Amino acid sequence: MNYLKYWVLSFLISNFLLPIFLSANPTHFTNHSSTHSICTSGIPLTQLPGWDTDHQSDLAQSLLADCQIKKLDSEKKFCAALPSVLASCSPTQNNACEDQHLRVLLSQYFQAVPIVNNSNTGLFTGYYEPTLTGSLTKTPVFNIPIYGKPVGLVELKNIKNIKNNKNSNQETYKILSHGQYQSLPDRASIFQDFSTNHYLPNTPILAWVSSEIDDFFLQIQGSGEILLPNHQSLLVGYAGQNGKKYVPIGSYLIKIGALTTQNISMESIKSWLETHPNQAQRIMNLNPSFVFFRVLNNIQQPIGANGTQLTPYRSLAVDPKYLNLGTPVWLSTYLPMKLNSNIQKGVGFNHLLLAEDTGGAIKGPARGDIYFGGGEDAEWLAGHMQSPGKIWALKPLCA
Repeated sequence: MNYLKYWVLSFLISNFLLPIFLSANPTHFTNHSSTHSICTSGIPLTQLPGWDTDHQSDLAQSLLADCQIKKLDSEKKFCAALPSVLASCSPTQNNACEDQHLRVLLSQYFQAVPIVNNSNTGLFTGYYEPTLTGSLTKTPVFNIPIYGKPVGLVELKNIKNIKNNKNSNQETYKILSHGQYQSLPDRASIFQDFSTNHYLPNTPILAWVSSEIDDFFLQIQGSGEILLPNHQSLLVGYAGQNGKKYVPIGSYLIKIGALTTQNISMESIKSWLETHPNQAQRIMNLNPSFVFFRVLNNIQQPIGANGTQLTPYRSLAVDPKYLNLGTPVWLSTYLPMKLNSNIQKGVGFNHLLLAEDTGGAIKGPARGDIYFGGGEDAEWLAGHMQSPGKIWALKPLCA
């Protein structure tokens, strides 16, 4: 984290660092951002750093899927031309053909508009798909429930007039039962219940795992794969949460001196919890938010908030208040690397991505979370990715 020296420490902690530890993708939302009709002039795509060397065709299938939900006429024109352009390359040609044709097509319909914040530098982190060992039935080893969506769970921001609900705590989800909106318990209460063999009523249990810490990180990431004893697996994705505000526990661990701003990461937080079993649950309970899951069938990757499958290294979680889901973006940042036990600036990352997801700690205009996929490398990158960078939205050319 050598780049931390470039920021004033107090500003970093209060505005960037603390909100992102363990933040990768704890809460997903539907896109409610409005589509603006005002056209903002940008720069030609050819002026973006690394535009001519990227493999844009890696995002081709995601663009095709996203085209099924496009609404703007200018975007529909691009979507109408996309299949034939991709098909114009013969099977004997390599991906360079598709890259070149896709670059030309994108340049015909889009311009790059910079997305900036007050510091003129964005912050980009990462998330991944964790793998857990579990069982479909409770056993002495696998006794931590992975909860499905409770009956009657509703997202309050989708409801304009909520009767019998003062919602003084600004809860985002509640249970609708017999015409009344009821709050759900917080993480501490839910854990206390299932530690005494009492489980949430009217809530399915999708699987059982062996570790509260693994369950905690599964909820942070928002999706994951559970390996079952019969050599099969269960892919689960975000279905809702208990309506409580997400609170990052990293800030508290720094406050008590357990970790420092120099060594804090998802990896170090998880290690601290595992080596302090008597304190781990109390620390995790500082985050009252609790995530519910659904089974994802017949797919290879998790589903983002945009309703499409995520693509490793090509899907970005954003704040939908500032950027519409489904927007192609150009991201210029760098990946972390480990050198002599230190995390340092690694290779540059100049790529076309698609804004397909959201996250509870992804707030602000120039803020993004890169989906790295599954596996050890993805876990390491997600745990250490905290890089400054610049982002451009690909917007339709002004008429």
